[in-house]
Amino acid sequence: MKNRVNKNSVIAVLSTFAFSTLISPAHADTTITGSTLSGGLQVNAPSNLNVEGGTQINGNVGINAPATIGGSATNAFDNALTDVHPSDPSSLIQFNVPVQNVIVSGDANISGTGNIGNLMKKPGVNHLNLQGVNAGRTAVIAIDLAAPTDLKIGSKTTGVITGYTLQGGETFDVSCSDENVLTIDGTLTVAAKKAGTAVVVVKVKNGSNEVIKQGAVSVRVAAADNTGAAQSVQVTSSAFAANGSIPIKYGFNRDGSNLPEAKNTSLPFSWSKPAGTQSFALVMYDPDAQNFVHWAVVNLPASTTSLPEGASMNLDIMPLGSSIELNNGFGIQGYGGPQPPSGTHHYKTVVYALNAPTVNLNSDGHYSFDDIQAALAGKIIAQGELTGTYTPFPAPVAQPGYEVNSTKIMHTTGAGNKLKTIVQPGPFTAPAPGTPVPNGAQDYTAGMELFHVSVGQHVGLYEVDDSNNIVHFFDILLTPANVAAPAPALTGYTVGQGSVAGSTKITYAPTTGGSLKVVTSPISGGLYPTTPISGADEFSGKPYRSGDDITGVSAGWWVRLYEVDGNNKIVKYVDIQLMDGDVNPGIANYTQPPSAANITVHNNNEPMKDYVEVTGLTTGDVINVYSDPSGTAQYRLGSATVGNGETSAEVSIPQLGTGSGTVYVTLTNSGKSESEVTPKAYDAEFAPPANVTVSTSDTQPAAIGGVQNVVQWTDSASPSVQNYTIYRANSGNPSDAQFIGGYINPGVRSYTDDTAIPGTPYDYYVYASDGNQTFSRSSSFNIVTAADAPAVTDAVLTSADTILLTFSSSLTGSAGNPAAFIIHGAASSPDVINVAVSGDTVTLTLNNNITFGDTITVDYTPKGTNDLTNGTLVAAFVGRPVRGIIL
Repeated sequence: MKNRVNKNSVIAVLSTFAFSTLISPAHADTTITGSTLSGGLQVNAPSNLNVEGGTQINGNVGINAPATIGGSATNAFDNALTDVHPSDPSSLIQFNVPVQNVIVSGDANISGTGNIGNLMKKPGVNHLNLQGVNAGRTAVIAIDLAAPTDLKIGSKTTGVITGYTLQGGETFDVSCSDENVLTIDGTLTVAAKKAGTAVVVVKVKNGSNEVIKQGAVSVRVAAADNTGAAQSVQVTSSAFAANGSIPIKYGFNRDGSNLPEAKNTSLPFSWSKPAGTQSFALVMYDPDAQNFVHWAVVNLPASTTSLPEGASMNLDIMPLGSSIELNNGFGIQGYGGPQPPSGTHHYKTVVYALNAPTVNLNSDGHYSFDDIQAALAGKIIAQGELTGTYTPFPAPVAQPGYEVNSTKIMHTTGAGNKLKTIVQPGPFTAPAPGTPVPNGAQDYTAGMELFHVSVGQHVGLYEVDDSNNIVHFFDILLTPANVAAPAPALTGYTVGQGSVAGSTKITYAPTTGGSLKVVTSPISGGLYPTTPISGADEFSGKPYRSGDDITGVSAGWWVRLYEVDGNNKIVKYVDIQLMDGDVNPGIANYTQPPSAANITVHNNNEPMKDYVEVTGLTTGDVINVYSDPSGTAQYRLGSATVGNGETSAEVSIPQLGTGSGTVYVTLTNSGKSESEVTPKAYDAEFAPPANVTVSTSDTQPAAIGGVQNVVQWTDSASPSVQNYTIYRANSGNPSDAQFIGGYINPGVRSYTDDTAIPGTPYDYYVYASDGNQTFSRSSSFNIVTAADAPAVTDAVLTSADTILLTFSSSLTGSAGNPAAFIIHGAASSPDVINVAVSGDTVTLTLNNNITFGDTITVDYTPKGTNDLTNGTLVAAFVGRPVRGIIL
């Protein structure tokens, strides 16, 4: 095979000849005819390849460089797998013959007149430009992408977006942002309709309508063409995304007084290189300011596909050679960053690929945008643009208010400045900074509602200084996104009785995949806000599930049902007034109210609590006690529920007082209405014990049988008294009294308290009981307990198991309580087993010996208290007693 420049090299072989792998040479026109390539085909350098009849390619076809594949063969690639992975993403690959299976492994531009039967884009390929290709099946992976895919197709392209196989019960949910550009159906079949850009979002939903996977494809359809060879330049910037905000530092603060953060640093840009490019031109301009030119660079070498940040007028960065930076609209050579007079402006940066190495423009001239366009005319191979926005200070944000037809504006002013507003039907003419604010402007506070506005009106927001001179001005268009509108009506619901008395239920399936909330009120005025706002936060309702009970309502009440989205924003609502048939009236009353014979009223003196006891009940019964026969809630004294397996209940009620009276008792159970009342009379509190006296006795310690306070009383009250109990307090408050003894036979009427602390004042109370847990209380009697009894003055260890104690005075009795004495410190841990009293001495007998070297203490209870730290006895060894004093 020979290759000759400007002539086709022909491989003329018989159809029976076969080759292994053919590697196309660089910059060659190569023709293959009547051959079989069993090992495939590799295109590693720019080539024109003609495939004629009788040729069959059975292996892999790898295209890594610009190539045009044509010829008369119609099925040469039927058995081949063609992998497009150009080393230069701007390379153009043209298929002018049918190709069945194409895999795109790298960013690429593909065109031609041949039909591509099946095209698959691998993951990681973010830019695929299909121009003029009739892609009968264009398979583009759109699921599980880390970033949206950028797909550019020709006006003739049709295909399928796929890359995911549905599992059982799964479905596709497909949406397209502009159906005038693309049509797409649930099978993911795509057809280009006209030039433009549309975003296709593909969601995979499971059987429960939950989104489990999703992806997006940004599809740009090129203008109609006949050649199928249209090209474009892809322009990007590391400083901002397409249609994103340009950072402040790239702005132009010409006088240095308004925005010191703006450094006029030139923006970074990168772009792709179409085939045939001999030079590039870059123009950045403001379409919102009569195409004001901010930066223009021409004669950039074809090898230059980027300008880094700060390249303008920097000889170390700007490409050398013939590159020229023109004067910008400010009259300065090089870059002049954004500096809008007010509000937000758009800035377009266009990169032109030219078929000439230079353009007839120079750095001394002053060129408008139209002048530059005229100079480039006839030289443009392809072009692309990137748009960004710039706001020199935080722009105000208009949001819906809280009332219908209201808006609110969020804006941060400079120090010492304030806001004023004017609302009018149409746009404003922007005033000059420093001029007085117009007459009629109203004072405004950021975030405050502006009422009675409507979509389409304009709000003029003036930031003024302390002299009411304009610092900044904003013309804000009111749109449906920033004017509060009533939430749409919720329809398609049904109302029915709930499952329990006083309940209703609403059946409704949210249409947006959101959830429900409910508010109830006995009057319509209790529902707030009066008119809910579409998209507002819902803060008053309770979460609700379709068909659940809504309890505590009656006929005539109002129920508001909200549908909210996943962010708790109001989507729809409806206010429903409940009718008689909407509320469960409950099961019929008990046929028999509680029997009076089963009711006992306990009318007690404080601190004994009053209560009502009811017997003959079953599990779940509810007892209510009222002070009025109407049995209404305002007269309810208390309630109680019968526990599992119980047959009675006690209802605690407030103190009834000393006199007699009547309470009213009802009975109910789950799902049933309340019974009629049963009246139950109760008696007055009977007379309490009288003539309570307390004497104090302190002849000897309690350990030796001594006594303390003796309580006595008489009782001329009812003979129904069955027993007495004694309470004691030292606070003067009966509610603090503690039980110390009982139940005392009514014939005794005396109680000895041997637990009082010496020198402590006490109040004693005597309670009389009728045997039915109804009590009356005596008046109190106050007494100060006498001083301490005789104390130990000497102690001797007379033998290994005997201790002799000497007291300060003679004691009565002949024996004491062994448990009142405790021995500490002895290794044998002895206990006292006998106490013998003789005059002023007490002999303690131990059950274990005290051993040599023990140091012991003897604690005893002088008055029956818990204080056991009253003395110390020291013993050196058995047989040689050492005297010790119990302190």
